[in-house]
Amino acid sequence: MNRYRTGAAMIAAGLSLICASSSRAEPPPPMWVGTFAVPVVACDTEAHAIAIANAGKESGEALLATYRQMSTIVDDKGDPVCANSQIPYLMVNDREDVGMAHAADGDLIHIWIVHGGTSKRDFWFIFAQPDPQTTA
Repeated sequence: MNRYRTGAAMIAAGLSLICASSSRAEPPPPMWVGTFAVPVVACDTEAHAIAIANAGKESGEALLATYRQMSTIVDDKGDPVCANSQIPYLMVNDREDVGMAHAADGDLIHIWIVHGGTSKRDFWFIFAQPDPQTTA
C-alpha cells in the first residue's frame, strides 16, 4: 500500500494525532525547536492545511474527505501536497487558531495551523487538542 494512502487511513482514527501524546493545551510557541513523538498532517502550503481544518468545521467526514483529496494532489517533485508524516526535527514559526472542528471520529477538537520548518523546507501542520468540555 502506498505510504501516503496509509496516512489517510491513520487519520481516520482522528485528526488528534499530534495531541495523542501531548499534554500541551495549545501548539508550541514561535521559535520552539523540537519534535513530536507522533506523526503530523503536514502540507506544502497554508491554504492546503486550512482547507482540511475548515472542512472539519462541517463534519469529521468532510475533514477526512478533504485530507484524502489533498493527499492525492502531487507537487512538482511528485510528493503529495499534504501527508501524514513523522517530522524528526522542526522549528515553529507562527500559528493560527482555527477554532473548534470535528475530528474524523466525530469528536470536537480545537485546531491550530502551525507554520514550521526544517533545514530543508517549510510546511504547515495541523495541531489539534480534544475539547476539554467534551472530554471531561
